[in-house]
Amino acid sequence: MAKDFTVTVDGERGEEFERIFGTKTVHVESPLPVMVHLEGKPEAELAYFLDLDLLTNEQRQNLIQHLAGKFGTTYESVDAAVDYYGLPIRANETVVTVENPQKWLLDDAPWDKAAATEDVEPMSDLDDPFDEFDGFDEY
Repeated sequence: MAKDFTVTVDGERGEEFERIFGTKTVHVESPLPVMVHLEGKPEAELAYFLDLDLLTNEQRQNLIQHLAGKFGTTYESVDAAVDYYGLPIRANETVVTVENPQKWLLDDAPWDKAAATEDVEPMSDLDDPFDEFDGFDEY
């Protein structure tokens, strides 16, 4: 499923990705970033999550070794943390690409009006936005 979602990482971080993965473009789990709290950062940031299932064994080993060296900890502890938490990629450093967008944006299932059960309240109880008193749109 996530094979359709990639991000290309820019700047210094992109060069780091190139050394680790052999490319600046990696697969992510979703094209929609989520808010995350990153270690050592005071505020939450938008991030994508690396799709770990689409890494080769060599890429994963390079990643874990790189992070272990960068943060001064053991390979095993980084491996366990990445498995548990995943690997966020800051959204502000990336460009996201969605392959086959029609698959994700278009719903080709026909809409069945008879199956629609949601009751919709009419807007008749709202004030007319174009009343003759002020002539301005109130919304």
